[in-house]
Amino acid sequence: MRPYRTYDPLAIWFMALGYFAFYIPYSALTKVLSLGLFPGKTGPISGFLLLPATSVATSVVLLLLVTGGGGWGCLDRRRILRLSIPMVRVQTLISGGATALLIAATTMNYTFVGISILLALLLMRGGVLILAPIVDTLLGRRVGVSSWVALGLSFLAIGLALAEVGGFNITLIAGLNIAAYLLGYALRIPIMTYLAKSEDPALNHQYFHEETFVAAIVLTGVPALLALIGRGETMLELRAGFTSFFTGPLIFPALLIGALYGCLYFFGTKVYLDQRENTYSIPLNRCSSLLSGLVASFGLTLLLGLNPPSGYQLAGAGIIFIALAILMVSALQGHRRTARGLAQRVVLFVCAGNTSRSPMAQALCNDEILRRLGIPRGRLEGAAVGAVSAGLTARPGRPFSAASQSALRQLGVVPHEHSAQELTPELVEQAERIFCMTEDQCLTLVSRFPNAGSKVGRLDPERDVEDPHGHDLAAFLSLGIRLQTLIKARVAEMALS
Repeated sequence: MRPYRTYDPLAIWFMALGYFAFYIPYSALTKVLSLGLFPGKTGPISGFLLLPATSVATSVVLLLLVTGGGGWGCLDRRRILRLSIPMVRVQTLISGGATALLIAATTMNYTFVGISILLALLLMRGGVLILAPIVDTLLGRRVGVSSWVALGLSFLAIGLALAEVGGFNITLIAGLNIAAYLLGYALRIPIMTYLAKSEDPALNHQYFHEETFVAAIVLTGVPALLALIGRGETMLELRAGFTSFFTGPLIFPALLIGALYGCLYFFGTKVYLDQRENTYSIPLNRCSSLLSGLVASFGLTLLLGLNPPSGYQLAGAGIIFIALAILMVSALQGHRRTARGLAQRVVLFVCAGNTSRSPMAQALCNDEILRRLGIPRGRLEGAAVGAVSAGLTARPGRPFSAASQSALRQLGVVPHEHSAQELTPELVEQAERIFCMTEDQCLTLVSRFPNAGSKVGRLDPERDVEDPHGHDLAAFLSLGIRLQTLIKARVAEMALS
């Protein structure tokens, strides 16, 4: 396995700037074309008529991203009837389909008469902020106070924007479209967090290209299939979008809309794939698009004389910005607290998922350090040495396993507040000693961070400490007793002061 590249914490801001730059013309042009204000057309254009051309253009750009980024080499292959067919994982098949759904829904949101650019953004961005902590809770991830505050503010912002009598016209189709957009994110974000958002560029690279490939196929393939076999007025419009619209005068601006979305998809997804937590990257992405919506809205007012956003909508946008700011400040404060914690001498325990073995070792080690230094329990900040833990394949945010906490309590150790975290270059650099649970984990860690080889070792020099997952409480208690014995010996080797 190749060592990780140096992580650039400013790259996410460059990606957010690119997302902002492409979102302005994308949203403005979509709204202008749908309102029938583009030269050569009078009267509104249905989103279903516009969708095929924009989808085709976006799909082409997505496939170009896969090709230009060397993504075809990330896809597994299977020979079917002498053809080499690209294959993806089941999770990225779902995530790619969800991405195609939210791409189509986003474009459709800007085509509904009676819904302004800013109102559409408020419904979409506020909806995601409401959705995020609910999804995390259902997945068993710890949700901070700031996320619940942001949820409440988002409800307030959306309620305020919708309180404007006669200021909008949300039809049943528009409401269903918003729901489809949120469903796309409800599926995409957990899968992305589980499979990617890693310090290993190879994992993010594979995920990005698998998802992009699937999204490109589904985005055009599903509407084309519906246009072919569907019935009713809506399907007729979709069919016309794939046929007569392509020979009309508005095909080029429609294709440009799709191409612009393909570009902003690249920047937006790179923001999401940043290794930092979702409470940082999601607000940055949402803030960038909300700012672009404001610029696009007032730009259309200045250039075409369209009505500017109402006071209700501006107030709602202001509340969403406050919610986003709270989330980002909370994330930054968390990073500062971690940095302060790492200012002391650090012992790092590493396992796979960081929900059982390594956090148990962390708790037992800190308890032993405080005991030897004669410091009261719960006063770890007074010690010059402290233990932390991380996982090689952790799903960030997963909680301390209940069985592990019960085992610690039976050993007289109070479990600390814990959320799983991935192993980072910063943790490896700060650690004085690094103890893995198995020999394979030692080898994997050293392959990722070759310079750390001299301070990496197996916690038990004689044999691996196996994962107790799936066993009863007695197995976790036995593990805790073993860890406690091993850690006392390790701490005895250290010069504590």
